Amino acid sequence: MVHSKYKESSNTDLKKRIAINEKFQKSNFIDWQKKKYFEALNRIKFKKENPNILDVGCGTGLQIEIFLKKFKKCSILATDISSNSLKQAKQKFKNKNVIFKKIDMDLIPKFFNNKKKINFDLIHSSYALYYSKNPKKLLNNFSKYLNSGGAMIISSPDEPHEMVNFVKKNAVVKKKVLNTLKFYKKTLLPFMLNKMNKKNFYTIKKVNYLKFNKQQDFMSFWRSTTYYNKKFENKILIKLKKTSLKFKKISAIAAFKKS
Repeated sequence: MVHSKYKESSNTDLKKRIAINEKFQKSNFIDWQKKKYFEALNRIKFKKENPNILDVGCGTGLQIEIFLKKFKKCSILATDISSNSLKQAKQKFKNKNVIFKKIDMDLIPKFFNNKKKINFDLIHSSYALYYSKNPKKLLNNFSKYLNSGGAMIISSPDEPHEMVNFVKKNAVVKKKVLNTLKFYKKTLLPFMLNKMNKKNFYTIKKVNYLKFNKQQDFMSFWRSTTYYNKKFENKILIKLKKTSLKFKKISAIAAFKKS
């Protein structure tokens, strides 16, 4: 779904993670996200009725559906690096106001450099921006693309993530993967706090749980993640026998409106 160097760009792995999350998580993330997106836009007093939207790392279009329900006549430029994800999204949304573009998020500024005018009313990304080579720089570029009164709304994980922590204690997890969990506190919040005043800023978190029925459910999910390491499968299986199969995780949403 995102940068080509990461497993998230695999449509197969993405579909597997979504399916397993839906089956084993305590509450439905997309339902919560939809509710909180509407709440966030109301709280920051976003007034655009038919916004021009940039969706970065759109995947198969789960959030596109949210925006099409909220704004009946919006226009959306949806970008992703996965051809398979975009193909599925195109099949779901036969809407002339939704345009799909295959592009690495880090190349979006270069793509827009050739455009005489760039103006978006809403820029969105869900569980993607932290895979940028330079997310702070990308966020700053995106803020320049916003019209006055435009908004940015970003979803990401936050710490602690108990499943990642469990794996980290018993296997090698690459630092760049662990850094994705620091994106919200170290990059996204400082960026938005620098851009906003209290009336134009909103953030919310949700505690959710993945509760697996058996060890193989855990293993199936782990194999679809960026922190999977085949070398440690046997060790993880042994450790799973001595631990709960319930793991807490945090989701965060942050939004701000440009003055």
